[in-house]
Amino acid sequence: MNARFYIEIGGHPGDSSIKYGFRAPIEAYKDIQEELGVVHITDAISAKGVAFGINSPRAPKVRINYTFEQSRGAITRFCSPSKLGQLLIGSLNGKTILVSGKKVQITSVSAVR
Repeated sequence: MNARFYIEIGGHPGDSSIKYGFRAPIEAYKDIQEELGVVHITDAISAKGVAFGINSPRAPKVRINYTFEQSRGAITRFCSPSKLGQLLIGSLNGKTILVSGKKVQITSVSAVR
């Protein structure tokens, strides 16, 4: 089942922020939502001011590398610009996420261009 999410972009002193909206499977951000700076839209109040379908500015993406039993893999997720530095120095390393219904362990995070 898909859900609606948003990430705040901008918000520097003197600037206003943009709520960049997107849809993703509900489990895509389970257990890592806060670390990525992603907000789950649950009602009309949390959806207020969210822009869907905009091309610019765009939220950054990260590649989350993981291991499961003997195999390795990677998934791509949106993240808040304000959280990118923490993610790249390992704030998610060792945590688990759901990938295709299986809990996998995060080994590293890298920026996607």
